[in-house]
Amino acid sequence: MDRISEMTALVSIVEEGSFTEAAHAMSVSRSTVSKLVQSLEARLSAKLLNRTTQSVILTEAGRAYYNQMRLILYLVDQLDATLLDSDLESRLTAS
Repeated sequence: MDRISEMTALVSIVEEGSFTEAAHAMSVSRSTVSKLVQSLEARLSAKLLNRTTQSVILTEAGRAYYNQMRLILYLVDQLDATLLDSDLESRLTAS
């Protein structure tokens, strides 16, 4: 699984408050979100979330990782926006 999808899943879980809501926000199944987080935790050899039937809470490692991931995902979004804006400008200029 790709790192950006794993990161997006974790950020979405934290921001949406649950695996179910994260899946809805990402337009994927709850199972997919769960697999992405499991893959991320396995790759990092670290537990990032404490899961109960009632809540999902970041571990200390999860909180540190989440804070950095939010910045990274923001920068990725900004990079995409810059390239999309550049592409739009070149298409408009060519017309």
